[in-house]
Amino acid sequence: DLTEKLETLRIKRLEEREKLKELDRLRLQLDQMTEFKTKIMESQASLQRDLQRAKLEVFVVFYSF
Repeated sequence: DLTEKLETLRIKRLEEREKLKELDRLRLQLDQMTEFKTKIMESQASLQRDLQRAKLEVFVVFYSF
């Protein structure tokens, strides 16, 4: 009976270790995705500024004639 309990506990610990490994992997993935999202948002903001500048240049050129 005690041997069975010990074996059950050992199996549970192995399962918990696997779950912890998965949790660490998911945390790392979340961190990477968050960093990627930040870079994409910065890039989008930069492109938006470039677009506004280009529109202003077109406006100035168009109405300067």
